[in-house]
Order: sequence, then C-alpha cells, then structure tokens
Amino acid sequence: MDIDGKKLKDVRENVQLSQSSLATMAGVSRTYISALENDKCNNPDPEKVAAIARALDVSPASICTGPVEGEVVKSETTGKRFEARCVGGRRRMVEV
Repeated sequence: MDIDGKKLKDVRENVQLSQSSLATMAGVSRTYISALENDKCNNPDPEKVAAIARALDVSPASICTGPVEGEVVKSETTGKRFEARCVGGRRRMVEV
C-alpha cells in the first residue's frame, strides 16, 4: 500500500488536526506523519496506516493510492478478480 501524501494532508487539515495531534492520536511520531505527507516513506507499515485512518475517521483506502491490502478488485476487461497482497515486501495483485 502506498500513501497519497496530498490526500493525507488534505484530510488532516479538513478535520483541523496538526501533524502532532494526529501523530498522538494514531500512536506514531510527528516525523512519520510528515514523511507520509511529503511522500518520503516507502512501504509504510499497514498497521500504522490503519491507525492513522482510524484517527482521521476515514478508510485506509481514502488516503492510499491503489488498492489496499486485502481489497479485491475486478478487471473490467477480463472479469477476473484480484486481491491486493503483500508478497516479498511489495504489493502485488493476486488472482482469486
């Protein structure tokens, strides 16, 4: 899963939280929030992303790019279903 830094910042500002406040609510550091918002965090921890989303009262998908872990999507061209999974430390779409 990848975080869309702009989306994260927009949601955080929309609910009028500082980076420090969000970090405290999510149990992460302010510098972690800053790194996510500035797209400087590769391969963010899914548990931390989920905690941040909970603190913002949004779904993880609303602050991520692409499908999130466990999300199933259907190909518009073939009709096949694929699930987003972490394989070898990288996000992959696996046919289900």
